[in-house]
Amino acid sequence: MAIEQRKKDYILSRYPEVQHKRTHFWIIRNELVDRFGSGCAYDDYISLVTRDISAEVNASVEDNPWYEVSWDRYLVWPFSFPIDEIDEIFSDYSIYWKNLTQQQMMHKWRFKPEAWDAIKRAFRLSKYSHVVSPFTADNLPESELDERVEVAIEQHHDALVEKLTYSHDKKFKKEAKQAFKAKGNIDYFSDKIREAIADYVPVYDYIFTGEVEQKNWTVEHVIITDIHIGKLETNKIIARLDAVSKYCIQSKADTIYLTCLGDVAEAFTWDGMHSNQIAFGTDHDFGMYWFNLLMRVTEIFERMIRYIISKGNKRVIFTGITGNHDRMSIEKEKDQERMWGLIVYEMLKKGLSGIAEVRYYNSHVGVFECDGIHYIIHHWDGNMDRQVPEKVVVSYGDISKYNVILSGDKHTLKASEWKNYTNIKVPALAWVGTYDKSMNLHSETWFLVVRSNIYWTVDFEFKRLQK
Repeated sequence: MAIEQRKKDYILSRYPEVQHKRTHFWIIRNELVDRFGSGCAYDDYISLVTRDISAEVNASVEDNPWYEVSWDRYLVWPFSFPIDEIDEIFSDYSIYWKNLTQQQMMHKWRFKPEAWDAIKRAFRLSKYSHVVSPFTADNLPESELDERVEVAIEQHHDALVEKLTYSHDKKFKKEAKQAFKAKGNIDYFSDKIREAIADYVPVYDYIFTGEVEQKNWTVEHVIITDIHIGKLETNKIIARLDAVSKYCIQSKADTIYLTCLGDVAEAFTWDGMHSNQIAFGTDHDFGMYWFNLLMRVTEIFERMIRYIISKGNKRVIFTGITGNHDRMSIEKEKDQERMWGLIVYEMLKKGLSGIAEVRYYNSHVGVFECDGIHYIIHHWDGNMDRQVPEKVVVSYGDISKYNVILSGDKHTLKASEWKNYTNIKVPALAWVGTYDKSMNLHSETWFLVVRSNIYWTVDFEFKRLQK
């Protein structure tokens, strides 16, 4: 709301009495309330006093010039200066010509600081002033003024080039000096090293024995994750499982720990786990979900384990954990245990009873020992993806053993180590589908092999599979 004229008049009559704006505002506001029954807004008050004061000050300055011009001289009471000298002062100080500093100006013209301040004030001289004085600029013929400006530009350019050249030379000399110094140090140390080498006599106080200590691989740990049976080109996924089986058969280990980190199927639910997954991301030739897919997944894993045992004469210990694609519902809150995956593992356990050891976890984290190593497995979805490895080790690890954290879910390869643990994100056995591509969550098709070593830590390697 704008200030009424009567209030404006009162504010302007009172303002000069107090200098501090905010303090004065509250004084004036209270007086307005007492006198007129209402006050005014602070922003309106500031706008009013600032505008009026600036106008008053500017008018005062314009009505009272600091100099006069008579014949060929500037009159700055009580002094007078030739116009050409003031022109030269302008050209010396202006950024557009010689651009001298204030100290250089006072030295050249032998001004005291007070005199220099008076000159600047009288002619309103600043670094961005014209290259000639006001009278000259107003009265010099346009052609001559243009000529002066051109000369100023040319000389200004020359000055910049000179300054640039000086700066470049200065920098070059500095860098050259440093380089020569550094080279001198290098030459000195090189000479000293050559002297030391010339006088060096080897002392063979360590004998390499030639003996190689190697741990027999009686146990080998093979890890797969994100199989996604039912995904596009499931026949290729089954071929990759066959390749894993053949590796296990050919292994020189007697016992194979085979661990699955979840997502055994692409989608058990009829509408999929992600948008458009059924329409564009599933294998229509494979053509199954719900119970039929459950049976096919179980059959594939059972045949795989039987094949390893029969052809390789191996002991197989299978460990499984569920993933988000193993749920009965697309909403994780409705199936937190991921029941379809648990049913697959339970059926596998019954189908391989007396043939292979099958164990699984109905929680999101599983722990077990394998060849002296403590393993922590999870799918890496849910809240586990927000846990740092150190916290996972503190919560689920064994400080008396070396710990290995295994997870999947994101279809990418990553490994890291710190104190007493190795953390490995295992890439997917499945190749990419539409959802993977949209999220850029995929790497090459791999499986992981982990072995304990003579230091009771682990060696591991990723095995590529054909896409």
